[in-house]
Amino acid sequence: MKQQSVIDALTEEGVAQSTIHKFLDWHHDNPQVWHWFERFTLEAIDAGKQLGAKAIFERCRWEAEIKTTCAFKCNNNYAAYLGRVFMIKYPDFHRYFKTRTIRGLKVAA
Repeated sequence: MKQQSVIDALTEEGVAQSTIHKFLDWHHDNPQVWHWFERFTLEAIDAGKQLGAKAIFERCRWEAEIKTTCAFKCNNNYAAYLGRVFMIKYPDFHRYFKTRTIRGLKVAA
């Protein structure tokens, strides 16, 4: 997924530009977290389960902290954004995660 499409979609949702850029910087520095988030979300969908972005993010944290020797930083602030990016990338699942207003939003999600 192209960075500009993420910027455009999050901007359309009302996310502040400063928040988008902080998220994208973090995302760029921690690509493995996105890989896990995407994989675990698709696994949950295949299993017929609907989980929250935070639950999937915690599984990513487990992978980073326990199963690897890599030092990824799994900041809780970005779980909601990963969920939104997932739904942007997979429009068939555009309602998989329930969304609420999150810090950094200028308007309700």
